[in-house]
Formats: sequence, structure tokens, C-alpha cells
Amino acid sequence: MKFNILLVDDEPDVLEVLKMFFEFEGHKVFVAESAKTALDIFNTSKIDLVISDYRMPETNGIELIEKILLSDPEAITILLTAHADVDVAIEAINRINLYKFVRKPWDNQELSLTVKRALESRELILENKRLVNALREREKIIKEIEKNHPGITDIKTDQTGRIIIEDENKLLT
Repeated sequence: MKFNILLVDDEPDVLEVLKMFFEFEGHKVFVAESAKTALDIFNTSKIDLVISDYRMPETNGIELIEKILLSDPEAITILLTAHADVDVAIEAINRINLYKFVRKPWDNQELSLTVKRALESRELILENKRLVNALREREKIIKEIEKNHPGITDIKTDQTGRIIIEDENKLLT
């Protein structure tokens, strides 16, 4: 399946390598060299996954992801960093819903698998949201039916759980 991936890094060479890598895997790739450009792209395009560098000139990746999550709390995000220390990890855990840290330089197979799993997670989140919405719609329909036909949704069962259907004709005789 083809997904839309937003790559954010202030290093053009890193962006180009990642872009080619993910396009080769069949994804549509958007690139941004700044947080401002990344937010513009995110807010005007359907993005399935954001992969951002941690250290950038005007902001860091955690701050960028915080802003992205304000627009879409279910966004799936990966943080790239050459400076993975405990403080950065704690900050990310406490402030953002980060899918995973990936250290630079990355292993292509590991990155590919991480992205695949992240996109599967995105699909599950969206499917769950769709199913919840469908369930809410069905509940509205059932409430409307019950309103127009009181008692129609009451179901009587015996001790074994079998549904009891009362014959109205027998009740009248």
C-alpha cells in the first residue's frame, strides 16, 4: 500500500537519501528543510507518517512534533537523532506521542521495518476510528427505532442465553 511520508531535516543530503529510499519502497514522499515548511505541508496534505530530525536551526523535532500533534493527535511520528541521550528520550516520552527513536546513521533494514510497523499502526488507528464511528451511527439508528417503537429492542432470554420469542396470538387467547 502507498502511504504519504513527510521527511523533515535541515540537511538536504539526508532528505535526498531518505526520499529516494522511501520512494523506492513505493511511498509518496514530502520533504521539508524547516519546521515551518513541514507544518505547511502537514496542514495541507494527507500525511500518514512524519520522520523528523531532532536538531534543526529554528526548533527541535520534539517541538515540531508537538505542533503536529495539535493538528492531528493520532499522527504517527519518528524522531531521527545523532544525539540520542537520556535527556532527549525523557523529554520525548514526557511531551509527545513518539512512535520510535532512530539513531543516525541508521540501518536501512531496521528503518524500513520501523516505518512498516509505524504505518501498520496508523492503519489500525484509522480502522478503529472508522469502526467506532460506524458503531455510533448504528446506535443512533437503534435509538431512533426504539423511540418510534418502544420496547422493540428489548430481548428476553432463558437461562442458557436462548432468545425467547413470545407469540402474541397465544397471549391474546
